[in-house]
Amino acid sequence: MKLAVISQVPCFPPDRGNRRRNLNLARALRQLGHDVTFISLAALPPEALRAHQGEFGPGRFRVLEPGLPGQARHALRRLAARAWRRLRGALWRPDPSGHGVDDLFCAGLVPLLQAAQARDRFEAVFVEYLQCSRALLAFGPDVFKVLDTHDSFVARDRLSGASPGALHYSQAEQVRGFRRADAVVAIQARECAEF
Repeated sequence: MKLAVISQVPCFPPDRGNRRRNLNLARALRQLGHDVTFISLAALPPEALRAHQGEFGPGRFRVLEPGLPGQARHALRRLAARAWRRLRGALWRPDPSGHGVDDLFCAGLVPLLQAAQARDRFEAVFVEYLQCSRALLAFGPDVFKVLDTHDSFVARDRLSGASPGALHYSQAEQVRGFRRADAVVAIQARECAEF
């Protein structure tokens, strides 16, 4: 099967758990006989770029960047959302729901992913992390879409001891991200039961 693993988190250097998870997932899929392309949604330093190219081989690793206009629109949208949350908190009450599921994803990446799909015709895609679930909208119903969550981000500050300002979502936002996928992967039994 022709697969793409899409992530804002690189595989190299594999010095953090989420990077090792991405690398191990891609390797496991290849060991099962699948044709795997890794698509990075973040620019990489030269040494990490070379490591990814060496791991995935020619034509099986890509970096997608939305360009300056797309990045500028994304930055303005994030700034406006942040300002609204602060204003709402100052005038009424702090917003306990956290972030919107698409706050950290640049919409300018969707057409780039659609172009990659038109060129490569992936049969399935794995998208890493809930905050990248918007990437799944680039693929039609003929593509099997998997959201690999890594962690739950609902009430994350309360349940995991993360700082109160840590990235977290409301249950409704998490469900909105989940509904974009055909399958959702949890890596912990507690989160599997929660999902």
